Amino acid sequence: MSTTPAQPIPRRESRLVPAAMRGYKRSWLRTDIVAGLTLAAVAIPETMGYTSIAKTPVITGLYTVLFPAVVFALLGSSRLLVVGADLATAAILAAGLATFTIGGLVVQPNSPQWLALTSLTALLCGAMLLLARLMRLGFLGDFLSASVLIGFLTGVGIQVFTGQIPDMLGISKGSGNWFEQQWHTLTHLGETSLPTLGFAVGTLALILGFKRLAPRVPGAILAVVLSIILSAALQMSTHGVAIVGALEGGFPPLGLPPGVAWSDIPPLLGVAFSCFVLIIAQSAATSRSFATRHGDRVDINRDISTIYSSLR
Repeated sequence: MSTTPAQPIPRRESRLVPAAMRGYKRSWLRTDIVAGLTLAAVAIPETMGYTSIAKTPVITGLYTVLFPAVVFALLGSSRLLVVGADLATAAILAAGLATFTIGGLVVQPNSPQWLALTSLTALLCGAMLLLARLMRLGFLGDFLSASVLIGFLTGVGIQVFTGQIPDMLGISKGSGNWFEQQWHTLTHLGETSLPTLGFAVGTLALILGFKRLAPRVPGAILAVVLSIILSAALQMSTHGVAIVGALEGGFPPLGLPPGVAWSDIPPLLGVAFSCFVLIIAQSAATSRSFATRHGDRVDINRDISTIYSSLR
């Protein structure tokens, strides 16, 4: 965000403007538009990818881009932090539900029952965050060591990255534990789809190249736009390149998730609590990091209530 001096919003308008937006300077608008476009270019495909980790429909990833970002921008205490889908919580959610059973049968990923359970887990986590806000438990984020958090997130990142390599190569993903999956990938490299690999390498090259050589140019936007143009113009789906395809339009239905019962809540409390602890720790660490860097002030308890609203 730019720090060029400019006239803040007049005092008479302050009462009509959310607290987080008070003092906003008009000179920031241009750079914020570019930042918003860059965030969208990164966040949209990123959250769509997170759905493959959480084992939910792709459209659910888009919902996590729209609602949390708007709510946090209006109510959150940090002007730099962005709230949305998260890789670590998606991994915890999927791992926690992997052995969940209904009627003695293991719930299958990407099924309606799985989606209902993920929604119920999010509601339980939101209730815990609301309780934490009322009890002002934001200080809990101080008790998780930064080294532990970094190590955990790094481990999750490695696991997720290696899990995406088969998709980048256009080959099938193996089953079994992590080592068995990596061995499957290594022994099937001969089946690599060159067009798929070309898209993956080209996207990485654009993003990393612009980040290193021209950091002011939103390389993520160019990568997304060019990949869409090339995919449509060359009809890459006919050459073995997997595409997302058409998504269901409209907003999600409001209300309790169908297909779940009160008896499903106790087994999900552990998964919800794990997500709860991780959310508070990550949010506190990130907020304070940006606050220290930019001389800002944050209210962790206020951010907790905002994240709760986004989860709902």
